[in-house]
Amino acid sequence: MAKKSFYGRGKLLLTGEYAVVRGAKAIAIPTGQGQRLTLSTGRGSDIKWKSKTADGKVWFDAKISLFDFSPLKTSDPEVAERLGSILEAAVRLNSDFLSTWKGIKVETELEFPREWGWGSSSSLVYGIAQWADVDPYDLYTATFGGSGYDIACAGSDEPILFKKVSDDMVDLRPIDMSEAVSNHLHFVYSGKKAQSSSALDYISENEMSPDWLDSVSELSQELSEAQSITTWLKGIESHNALLSEYLKEESPQAHFRDFSGAIKSLGAWGGDFYLAATPESPEYVQDYFQEKGFSHVLSYEQVAVSCQPQKAGQ
Repeated sequence: MAKKSFYGRGKLLLTGEYAVVRGAKAIAIPTGQGQRLTLSTGRGSDIKWKSKTADGKVWFDAKISLFDFSPLKTSDPEVAERLGSILEAAVRLNSDFLSTWKGIKVETELEFPREWGWGSSSSLVYGIAQWADVDPYDLYTATFGGSGYDIACAGSDEPILFKKVSDDMVDLRPIDMSEAVSNHLHFVYSGKKAQSSSALDYISENEMSPDWLDSVSELSQELSEAQSITTWLKGIESHNALLSEYLKEESPQAHFRDFSGAIKSLGAWGGDFYLAATPESPEYVQDYFQEKGFSHVLSYEQVAVSCQPQKAGQ
């Protein structure tokens, strides 16, 4: 086998957290950093898998049976079992996948820190779907579930307005993010982790009214077309109020009352990243959050605008 390479981008959900699963419109951006999956010929008739972090360190390795995708040897049984289930699901979608019983070496490498929650799972599923020649949404539905916005980001080179229309249909529309907006958006790593599974459990137990979902969609639509940061400041405030009502939690803004702008959580509340929007200078944002102990503050350009298309084989 000639060496092959597949690539999927990371993701950040700017609006529509929780609601996107129930069909509300949401704004999402693919990150400039993603995950690469590289294949080469291996010995024997097993899959030898190695996963590396952004700094090149191996965080997971395994020898996986091509017969039943069980781990013959692994550094992490739980991760190996999850990986085996993805490969098995891919075979169910394409019976020709992994049917030759020839040994394969697989190496994955993240470009962003694993703890950032930028889509290590979704970018992996996207890469495996390319390898298996199956629909990435079908593979994601069969393994992780969720709205699929992160799969949409994995294959996109620009911001998107995303809507889950049905279990087997999504609506994607590219967004031309105005610099009058993007130059004033900043991403702050919270240092905490939120579990997507917990968010999905909450959604399954708590209904969302059609009117409430429509309100979230209208906000996402408005912000996707916004030409000023003022619109985003007002939109984030309204968005926080809607989600605070649904989650019965205090808005993230309450923890930053002295910030000159608007702040919201990205994805499940209580973890990963905040979005900070402000008309103030980047220096103001850096100083404000560093004084509060947040060491990773990224501009929109650092996260998304500097994206360069990546193609298989590069």
